[in-house]
Amino acid sequence: MIVVTGGAGFIGYHTVKRLIKEGLDVSVIDNLHSAIALEELKKYEIKLNVVDIRDLDKLKTLMKDTEAVLHLAALIDVEESLRNPYLYHQVNVCGTVNILEIARTYDIDKIILASSAAVYGEPSKIPISENSPLRPISPYGLSKVIAERYCKMYHELYGLNVLILRYFNVYGEYQSSEYAGVITKFIERILERKPPVIYGDGRQTRDFVYVNDVVSANLLALKSTIDFGIFNIGTGRAISINELASMLIEMVGLKLKPVYLPPRPGDIPHSVADISHAREVLKYHPRTSLRDGLRRVLEWYRTRRV
Repeated sequence: MIVVTGGAGFIGYHTVKRLIKEGLDVSVIDNLHSAIALEELKKYEIKLNVVDIRDLDKLKTLMKDTEAVLHLAALIDVEESLRNPYLYHQVNVCGTVNILEIARTYDIDKIILASSAAVYGEPSKIPISENSPLRPISPYGLSKVIAERYCKMYHELYGLNVLILRYFNVYGEYQSSEYAGVITKFIERILERKPPVIYGDGRQTRDFVYVNDVVSANLLALKSTIDFGIFNIGTGRAISINELASMLIEMVGLKLKPVYLPPRPGDIPHSVADISHAREVLKYHPRTSLRDGLRRVLEWYRTRRV
């Protein structure tokens, strides 16, 4: 059985769909705090367990026959982490240690940790490799660094097989606007004929990776035979926020000018992945161009608005 924590969330939902398509037995653990497609998820033959990742005793009762864990459950809002760092430590760090303890107790074959480019903070060099210094500038980023360190320690001390995937800016269908990245927020405003809101001057760059490519990385990690590794999951291609806004406005066929607001705390100027390590070891090859991915998300939004 494959356990997906956070399986009712954005990346989790898409991952669960792919695992089922692969014919695997899937169990979802989620507190439904940010569930985005619960009714869709219920259509599949899965075990859906409404449990908080911080509840070690309940987790133990659910995970006795587990072969591998895709640990996606986390809080991910940088601004919220600035307001409530304790909560982010409890969920992202203590929740991860719970999973590692259960894996050690039940001798679970493999743990895949969903980490983040936020561990790097403001990078000294672009593109960012896995060997770049870890200098997080938010409690969210710090919580992911600590979770990664626990994974490495459990590998070294107890022989757990752990792979860590550092996601860059993931976008796609079913991404909740409440917890979404800039693409989802831009699309929602533009389809309402409102100008996109840009924080800062818009010259900051990001590496936007389509959710189906991230799911492919998750499955490649799951099937990998290596016992430990850290991998950037992005596209290796940069685009500025200004360029992104212009592309979406042009694709929708409107004449809108972005509204500029002061930069937000915790934001970094540039974040682009070096994915050569994932390409070489995991055979990870992102296949969706940004324009194609945006077209799919726009079509999905338009369908839902009818």
